[in-house]
Amino acid sequence: MVYILLGYILKYGYFSISILVVKKINSKIIITLSIAAPIAAYILGIILGYYFPDYGLLAPLVNRLSEINQLANPQKVLFIATNNITTSILILLGSLAILPGLFILSINGYILGVITNLLLTKEILSLRDITLSIAPHGILEIPALLYSSYIGITSTIHLLEKRDSKRNILFRILSRYSIVVLLLLAASIVEVYITPLLLPPPE
Repeated sequence: MVYILLGYILKYGYFSISILVVKKINSKIIITLSIAAPIAAYILGIILGYYFPDYGLLAPLVNRLSEINQLANPQKVLFIATNNITTSILILLGSLAILPGLFILSINGYILGVITNLLLTKEILSLRDITLSIAPHGILEIPALLYSSYIGITSTIHLLEKRDSKRNILFRILSRYSIVVLLLLAASIVEVYITPLLLPPPE
């Protein structure tokens, strides 16, 4: 049910953006929507995940977490960075078609909402500790994922408007995406080396 609802919302979001491009609406409005759409999709996912959680989605994450915990810190950084960079590439490529990228973002938000619901309802962590476990690296990671979607959406808009050559658009995608990679690398380092220091020791 949740996925159907997300699908409808994102479907009409894609339709609206396509209409704006066809009608040549003011470019500032389109850019604003290109920023707002990924943020809205991510927040919507968090809200739906918190209020309509599907705990079954967490099983693969638990298995992956157990694998990560067995690694040395440098290996953890590499593992997390590789995973996040892969996700960001999927978001970017999906956002070239607008809908798939926003859907991947909303699913990422949904999983975060489910995790938050589980930790709070089972009293595993307090809201303060949840915030501390997410905020230090999340302040880098989440904007990087959102920016990946923005890169994809704006690139598609430029193609539709025939504003620039495909070669220049590709160069712009690669140069912008390098920022995403740097942010995700920094986020993985913070997650491994700094975030644990802010949390209470396990009982």
